[in-house]
Order: sequence, then structure tokens, then C-alpha cells
Amino acid sequence: MPFIERPFRLIAEGVDVHWDNILRKPNLFPPEAHAASHGTNGSDPVTIDWDTQIAGKPSTFPPEAHASTHAANGSDPVTVDWDTQVLNKPSAFPPQAHAHSVADITSGRFGLSRLPDGPSGKVLIAQGIGNDPIWGDMPGAGPHTHAASDIVSGRLSLSRLPDGPFGKVLMAQGEGNDPVWGDVSGGGPHAPTHAWDGSDPVTIDWNTQIANKPGV
Repeated sequence: MPFIERPFRLIAEGVDVHWDNILRKPNLFPPEAHAASHGTNGSDPVTIDWDTQIAGKPSTFPPEAHASTHAANGSDPVTVDWDTQVLNKPSAFPPQAHAHSVADITSGRFGLSRLPDGPSGKVLIAQGIGNDPIWGDMPGAGPHTHAASDIVSGRLSLSRLPDGPFGKVLMAQGEGNDPVWGDVSGGGPHAPTHAWDGSDPVTIDWNTQIANKPGV
């Protein structure tokens, strides 16, 4: 009987054989590669009970710092649906009270209601770069006069001419002197001078100056 066959026969026959009496045993008994069979989807999956078979567990498992991986540009960004996953949102989001520098106003125009108020009839007068304007009277406002040479365009309306006695006319009195109201020089009856034999006869053209002539 081979040296290793006999002990196994004895064992099969119910005879105790001491391990030390088995000669030429291998020093190691490496298992055949089979880890995959014990995986979750293997033919012989290994299950371990968390409560009874894992000893010395810590009471808490704080996560390793990794928030940056879930940021918008991280390797594992987290997306949240505003409508379904963000709960108890306020109905409005009024801005917190804050102020702006003048430099922040880069477009548009202020409404009149945004301008500073001031005394009635006054205007804002600039005080130079870096200084606030102040309320004051319109520069040059109030009664004042102009020389005739300041009137360089347009015509005076009749209501701007000086008034005078009824029927009189303004008569020039020479350069540098004010005109005066008076009668028209040479006025009065003078029709005879325009007769055909007068000193200044008036001539009328039959064809062009007499309208509604009777027919011949």
C-alpha cells in the first residue's frame, strides 16, 4: 500500500490517524483561484452579517473631505432640481438693504423723483470738480439791459415798439439822436399834383391796370 493511501483507508474505516503520522505532507495547501465565485454575483457568494460578524466597528464613519468633487466643475458634480428637490423655498427673494457707489450707475437716466429737492425757483450751480453743486439763483437772471448792437437777428414785433400819440409817426432826427413822434412831412390835400396836368401826374395803363372794363 502506498505510504499515503493507507492512512486515508484507515480514516475511512473509522480508525483515528494522527496528523503527525502522515508522512510527506506538503507544507502549504494554497487554495485554487476562485475568489470570483464568492463575489456578489458569483456561484458561491459570501455574506457577512454586519451586526454579528464584524467586530470592532467604529461608532461613526465621518466622510473624507471631498466637497470639491461635487462642485459644478468637480469630478462628481451634484445637481439638484429646483422644482422637486429644493423644499420650503420662500415665495419671493427681496434683496437685502444695501448701497451703491455712483460708479455702479453705468446706464439709463435718473427720474426727476430721484434728483435732490431744493428751494423753489433755485437752480443747482456747479462748484468745480470734486465739489457738490449748491442751490442758487440762475446766473444772469433778473432785470438787465442790452445794447442795440446785441440784437443781431430777427425782427422786433410791433408790441416791442414804443407807443405814441394816435395818428403820429416816428420821425428820424439824424444819426445818434432818438426819433420823435410827429406829423408826416408834406401831409394834407395834394391830389391836384397827380392830375394829368399836375406837377406829378399819375399814369395808368389801360391794358394792365384797369380791371373789369366794359366790352366794346
